[in-house]
Amino acid sequence: MTITAWVRRNLRHYRLRHAVFAATCALTAAIFCAALLTGESLQASLRAGLRARLGAIRSVALLTDGVFPADMAQRLPGSEAALLLRGELLNAEGVVCASDAQVIGRPGPPDEGRAALNRRALAQVAGMTGAVRFVKPSLYAAELPLGPVN
Repeated sequence: MTITAWVRRNLRHYRLRHAVFAATCALTAAIFCAALLTGESLQASLRAGLRARLGAIRSVALLTDGVFPADMAQRLPGSEAALLLRGELLNAEGVVCASDAQVIGRPGPPDEGRAALNRRALAQVAGMTGAVRFVKPSLYAAELPLGPVN
């Protein structure tokens, strides 16, 4: 008996097991490819949304506690400072449009009382005038016993 005849008889005898194994491999490969494509699509859409929100910003250093080192500007050439605060977006009548808005601003003299809004904020403000009410930052975190109630 030659090896090819033995392989043919083996394949014929175990054809159901081989078919189930091949189908399982094909299904696994299809699921893996779909997961990779979904992940790539999700990553691309998140990247596009991030570019739409941040524009040409390449990196951000966010510090929630403490202070930045004094030589941070020298270590990061071409960087600009910005202030991130929580606030409320009001329309011209004083009605709150967005109760938990993130307001990003540059320190320095105000630019004639104007601000740039993203598309979502522009859709919430009916007219072209409005105001921002800032939430006063607390000295203590809300989780601490001495933290603010609201």
